[in-house]
Formats: sequence, structure tokens, C-alpha cells
Amino acid sequence: MSPGELFGVIMVVALLAFLIYLPVRFFMLIGQVRRLEQEVSLLASRRSPTLVRSESEAVPAASPVVASAPVVPPPLPAKPAQPVPTARPADTAQPDPFFERLRDLGLLPPADLKGEYALGAWWAVRVGGVLAVAAVVFLGIWLNLRSAIPPIIRVIEVALVGAGLFWGGLRLAAKRKDLGEVLAASGLAVWQFAAWATYGLDKMRVCDSAGSAALVQFLVAVGVAFVALAKGSKLFSQLAVLFAAVAVYFSIGTGAAAGQTAAGAGLVALLGVILMVRGPWGSAGVLGLLGSQACLLLLYAAMPTKDAHYLPLQFAALGSFLVLWLGERLVKDDAVLLGANARAAFQLASFFAPACLALFLATGGENDRATVSLLIAAVASIAGYLEQRRNRLVSEVLLLAAVGFVGAGLAWLADPHLVWLIWAVAAAATLVVGTRTRSELVRWASEALAAVATFAFIDHPPAKPWIGLSGIAALGLMLALREDWERPHFRQKFRRIVGLLGLATVVLAVQDSLPKADTGWPWLVLLLLAAVRFRPALLWAAAPGYILTAFLVVFDLTQSKSWSILWSGSIMLINAVALWRLIGLEGTGAKVLRHVLAFATAVMVFAFFHYVADLCFLQRSPPGRPSAAMAAFTWISGGLLLVALTSLLRRLGAVPTDLSLFAAGAFFGQVLQAFMIKLQGVRELGLVQTPFILLGLACLLYVLAIHTRGQGGWGTFQRSALGSAMLFGSTFFMLAHLPGAGVSLFWALASVLT
Repeated sequence: MSPGELFGVIMVVALLAFLIYLPVRFFMLIGQVRRLEQEVSLLASRRSPTLVRSESEAVPAASPVVASAPVVPPPLPAKPAQPVPTARPADTAQPDPFFERLRDLGLLPPADLKGEYALGAWWAVRVGGVLAVAAVVFLGIWLNLRSAIPPIIRVIEVALVGAGLFWGGLRLAAKRKDLGEVLAASGLAVWQFAAWATYGLDKMRVCDSAGSAALVQFLVAVGVAFVALAKGSKLFSQLAVLFAAVAVYFSIGTGAAAGQTAAGAGLVALLGVILMVRGPWGSAGVLGLLGSQACLLLLYAAMPTKDAHYLPLQFAALGSFLVLWLGERLVKDDAVLLGANARAAFQLASFFAPACLALFLATGGENDRATVSLLIAAVASIAGYLEQRRNRLVSEVLLLAAVGFVGAGLAWLADPHLVWLIWAVAAAATLVVGTRTRSELVRWASEALAAVATFAFIDHPPAKPWIGLSGIAALGLMLALREDWERPHFRQKFRRIVGLLGLATVVLAVQDSLPKADTGWPWLVLLLLAAVRFRPALLWAAAPGYILTAFLVVFDLTQSKSWSILWSGSIMLINAVALWRLIGLEGTGAKVLRHVLAFATAVMVFAFFHYVADLCFLQRSPPGRPSAAMAAFTWISGGLLLVALTSLLRRLGAVPTDLSLFAAGAFFGQVLQAFMIKLQGVRELGLVQTPFILLGLACLLYVLAIHTRGQGGWGTFQRSALGSAMLFGSTFFMLAHLPGAGVSLFWALASVLT
């Protein structure tokens, strides 16, 4: 060995010695500081004895008193002994589960070490260990570049340095356990580096292929696992799993068969489970889960995209699930996995991670995805059934996952236009389970599946209209059959709102696929369902579709007069019934709804009579020229019906002021219908139609006066504004072509009416 090489080795050894001495010295200082703190607290606890006054102080002697018979009072009733309330312990802040998991994995210092103590007693030790490993790695690279000795000797040199670190760490662990374990772990990491260098460094290459070097690394990891079990070290167990995962990673892309590498990934999970059960160290099992799935993903990324067979990877995913699942069942104490909740999370992650990975790798076609999804559903069903008595939460989640995977598998096999039906069936089945078990988790899962069914319905709506209406009925029935309608909790309200929004979206989607003349059927289905089940809240889901139909009817966009008559009459009748049902209800929302329905009903009344007049009178008129009789009929019929309808509602108990917008809606509806016929029939009104116009005007003014009488100043403003608008419109538009005498007669009659 040349003098330069000898000097380099001496420098590396000196650096290692300094890195070892620094944490040891710091620990000694920490111990001295703690002893001083204990002495100070002991001195502070010593208090000077307080002077206690003697009870035998001089008391003047009492003079002798003649004894007399004492008067004995009646005995007091005995009071039951009350238990002394025990002091409640002070509420302590619960630790964050995420940070607890990081501490269990060795990535954060213990909770009792804070500030400079954590910096010096924990972080400095870890940083020193990393620097020690880095120094040895630098030594190995330097030997690979400058040394002329045989490769096997170089590997042995590096391994001997690792052995020295490991031996020194074990000796130091007897006094300083944490520092000793970190130093010994540095030695184990050096062994892993030496195993990698058998092929990774040119001048230290001993193995013929990268696969052989990966096998050596895996054997080193297994040896580290035996050391962990022998010494009872959780840190060593974590390193063993990490070393095994690194060994599998270095075997990827080396020409090794995909099946062998996938089997290595499964062995990573097996090694983690063994250490979790025998240690017992739950962090080793978590690392085995993460490491095995990460290796499978990296193997998938390294495989060619063309003509690749992923079946070995899927079998490895299944094997890792079985290993992790059985290993968890062998763990006897929940504390190994940081409590019952963390244990349940580990169980579910052990299923969902391999399941989703296997489904992701099913790239052969729709049938392959369907097959894998159905197989995963079968596995989930079996696992959920076996977990019924051990953990109800895990059992429910797995059974729900089985329903979801069945739905996904059937969806890939079915017609795209029927995918929504599969998800709807899954949502219905989940709803039944949630109703029977009263589980919030299952109810949320039912809501999620219903949302998936809604999106599938919108993405691929049914080709036949009656199937679309059946879908609305099915989704609406599921929403109506939920048992939590009367519960005031925020979660139930939020689920109801989400369900109603999804149902309203489905109604609009079906309306978009139907002809404009048939847009009323979707919301009418919900209306009947709400009446049968008596769920008025379903009407909110029907409201957008109802408004769309009303808009098409009012503006004559249905392209069918007969259907317009049907829908305008239906909407008018439904509004009247709604006003009747709202009588007596208190609250701002009910009052606003009454005003809105009054206005909309009046508009729809004139739309209805417009279409009736169009059907009755237009055939006798020239093409494109509506008759004056049509305008007069619409005006008088609408006015009379409004008077009758408002009188009936008042007899049923409606407050007159709640119906004040009937007059405004009537005026707006009449003006709108006049513009719909381009004012042609209005311009032809003569003396024959004048009495009908005046009678209609009298009806509207009567409705306005009766229902605004009790509104004070606001009522006066409405009577002035609307009354003037009605008179102005009737004079200058409807009767503008009358002769002079007719106009005078009109003004005379109008003045009498007002």
C-alpha cells in the first residue's frame, strides 16, 4: 500500500473516531445538566418548618356550674353519604397520529425530547451516523479509483470497516443505547454498500451480473433481520426491510425475469411481516407494505409497454396482500400498530393498495379489467366475512368495497348506456346495509355510489326515454327511502343537499335528451314520487326542471300547442295546490315562496288561455293574423279565473297580502302574450270587444285592491303603479283604435272602476 493510500485510510479512521466521540461527549454533558437540574429541584422543595401554635395555650378556667338535666333535641334525619367527587385529571393534548407514526418509523425524535435536547441527543446522533456511512462510501469509491489490490480484498476492507462500526456500536449500546444502535446501524449500512459494490463499482466487481449482486444484497438484508431479532432492535428491523426493498430495486432493469423480481417484491412484504410478528415491530410491517408496492410499481415502469405481460406482478400483489393480511391477524396486541384505529388502517391499506395496483395493471382490455375487478370483489367479500367478529369497521369497508368492485366489473362488461344502472343497484344495496346497520360510513358510501351513478347517467344517458324516466324514479326513490330525513344533524343535511343536487342534475340531463314538448315528464315523475312518499324536499330536485318547462311554455318554445296547453294547465294547477299547502306556514322562506308562486301562477294563467284561444280562434283567422276575439278571450278569461282562484284561496285561509303579486303577474303575463302574437290581435280590438276588455280590467283591479289593502304604504304604491300601468296599457295599446265616442265611453267606465 502506497503512503498516499495509507494516509487516506488514516484520515477516514480519524474522521470516524471524531464522529463517534462528538455524540458521546454530548451525552455526557446532557447527563451532567440533568443531575444539576435534579439537585436544584431538590433544594427548592425543602421548605422551612412553619411554626404551629400549641393548642395548650393558657385558657381561663371555667367556674363550676351546677349540673342540670340537658335538653336532648330531636334526632336529625340521617343524610345519605355522598361520594366525594374525585378530581378530574387535566385534559392533555392528544398527540398527532401522523407524527406518532413518524416517530414509530424512527423519522422524528421521541416526544419527551424537545428543543436543544432533541437537536443534540437525537438529530446529532443520526447525522453523525449518516456522515459515518458517507465516509465509508467515500473510502470505497477512493479504493475503486486508486487502489491496485484485488477486488475481493477491497470488498473485504469495506466490510471490515462496517464490522468495526457494528461491533463498536454494540459495545456502546450497553451504556448509551440510542447512540450505540445508530453506530451499529451505520455498520450494517456499510455492509449493504459492500454488497452493492460487488457489481456497482468496476474495480470491486466480484459478481458476474447485477442480479447476483442484488441477491447478495437481499441476503445481507436477511442477515440484518436475524440480527434485529437477536438483539431486539426496532431500528435494525426497519433497516432490514429497507435493505431488502433496495435490493429488489437494483435488480430491476438488469435483464432478470419479471417473475423473479416480482417475487422479490413479495418477499419484502414477507420480511416485514415476520419482523412485525416476531419483533413485534409494527413499523417493519408498514415498511414492508410500502416497499413491496413501490417495487411493483417501479417494475411496471421499467417493463416495455408493448406486448408486456403483467400477470406475475398481479400474482405478486395478491401474494403481498395474503402475507400482510395473515401477518396482521397474527399480531396479538393493538399497541404494536399504534392502536386499534391504526391497526384497522393497516388492514385496509393491505387490501386496497395491492387491489388497486392489480386493477391498474389489467391493461389487456375491458374484459381483463372486468375479470380482475370481479376477482377482487370475491376476495373482499371473503375477507369482509372473516372480519365480522374481529373488527366491524374493517368488515363494513371490505363488504362495501366488494359491492363497488362488482359494480365496476359489471360496468366494464355492460353497455355504456346501462353503466349507471349498475352503480344505482350498488348504491341501493349499500343503502339497505346502512339502514340495517345504522353505520355512518355505509351511508356515506351509499351517497358516493349514488354520485357515481349520477355521473354515469349524465355521461351516457339512456337511449330510450322511458329508461331515463325510470332512472329518475330509481334515484329519487333511493333518496326518498332514506331514514334520516327528520334528523337535524349537519351530516344528514349535507347528504340530503348533495343527493338533491345530483337528482336535479339527472332531471335536467333527461330533459335535454327529450323533445321540448316532453320536458315536463321528468319533474312530474319526481312530483308523483314526493306525493306518494310524502317527501316535500324532493320538490327542490324537481324545481330546475319545472322552471325550464315553465320557461318553454311561457315563451312558446315547445313547438306543440296541445302540449303547451297540457303543461301550462298542469303547472297552474300544481301552483294552486302548492299555495293551498303553504297556508298557515310561518317563516320567511314560506312567505317568499307564496309570493313567487302567486306571480308565476298569474303568468301561467294567461299563457294557458293564450294557447286555448289560439287553438279555438286561430283556425278562423287568416294565416299569421291573430283575431281580436283571441286577445279579448285571453284577457277576460284570465281575469275571471284569477278572481275565482284568489277568492277560493282566501276562503281556505290564505292571508290576502300573501296573494298581492297575482295582479302584477297577471299584467306581466298579459303583456307578454300580447307581444307573443306581435300585437296583431290587439290592434284589431273594437267596440264589440270593449266590454270584455273592461270586465277583464275590472277583475285585475279588484284583485289588486283586495290583496294590497293591508300592506300600508307599500300597498298604496302597488295600487298606484300597477293601476296606472293597467289603465295606460288598456287605453293606448288594447283600445287605441276605437272611435272617439268609444274612447270617451272607455274613460268613463275606467273612472268608475278606479
